[in-house]
Amino acid sequence: MSIPEAGADILDTRDIEKHIQDLIDTYGDPEDIPGEIDDKKDGLADLKKELEDLRDAYANSNPDEVDMGSLLAQEEALEGQIESLEEEISNLRDRLEENTVEYNELEMWREVKDDLDGCGFSDGLTLIHEGYFERWAQDFADSTGAINRNAAWPCNHIDWEAAAAELQHDYSQVEIDGNTYYYQG
Repeated sequence: MSIPEAGADILDTRDIEKHIQDLIDTYGDPEDIPGEIDDKKDGLADLKKELEDLRDAYANSNPDEVDMGSLLAQEEALEGQIESLEEEISNLRDRLEENTVEYNELEMWREVKDDLDGCGFSDGLTLIHEGYFERWAQDFADSTGAINRNAAWPCNHIDWEAAAAELQHDYSQVEIDGNTYYYQG
């Protein structure tokens, strides 16, 4: 398997699918991060409310009846948890910023997968760049026995541009990062 690159002559959707998973495994799924941030913000709000309630309870109690050591320990523990959650939220935001290129690439390949999902994407489709299609048509004709590439005549007189254009009618198109690819599916 190779890392797919938009603009390559030939792409295999199985390589794209593996690359999508590799990006998620390496950088995390950016679709999950906003939800993680929201969950942590909710937890942070709960901890801040708990700390506020603790301080209010102390302020409204008789100082002689309050165990200061216990109160300070609870306050310190809550402040530590708050600080930890704030750091986790900051780290998640940083991760989104630091991995923008990778997340944009992931989004691009996911769109390709979504576009081709009902066409056998997971089974493996060959995507042929429009600029390579004429050459691919020649290789296809040779591999299927339609021509004998070793024979100079008539092969060196075939209008491969027209032959490729005719063959393209049997193919569908998908756009990948401004590049047109042909596939059968």
